[in-house]
Amino acid sequence: MDHSKSDFTQGSILKKLTLFMIPVLGALIYKRPMERLIYLLLEDLEQQQDFSSFYRKSSFKLDNIVVTQFAMGITVLIARYIGEKKMNSIGALIGGATVVFAIISAIIFVVMIMLASPISTLMQAPKEALGLTATYVRICGAGIFFIVAYNLLSAIFRGLGDSKSPLYLWQLPVLLILLVI
Repeated sequence: MDHSKSDFTQGSILKKLTLFMIPVLGALIYKRPMERLIYLLLEDLEQQQDFSSFYRKSSFKLDNIVVTQFAMGITVLIARYIGEKKMNSIGALIGGATVVFAIISAIIFVVMIMLASPISTLMQAPKEALGLTATYVRICGAGIFFIVAYNLLSAIFRGLGDSKSPLYLWQLPVLLILLVI
């Protein structure tokens, strides 16, 4: 595998960083319209208007709070090991991260499924939308394994210097959603 493109310790750092950053920004920009699409789909259902207005105000972002931050740490450690030329440490890091992320996923899954109603109340959902909000929290809980897997794979790819694969990986669920609609 040619690491010359992803080796930020050699050559023009600005050029390599810019080429690395563009797909990362693309993935972030691409994510916003998909969140808006979910909101529009919910808003379109007249009976769920209370829920859709609540969703717009306070979308549930547990994945961003916990998972994304841990994933960023994995990215930094992989990049550090590559910079230090400790390639054999990367496998142990990825294995350990996979176990930790699986445990985190299982805990979040159980909490969100079992405590969906109390979580909805803590989120200050309107009484009219409490049932729908609890259902939404359960749906998010059921999807947490996919969110965590995406974040872990993206962290690994980015740590290895490949910022394009997470952008392509993000398009798979989008295509599935568009096929369902």
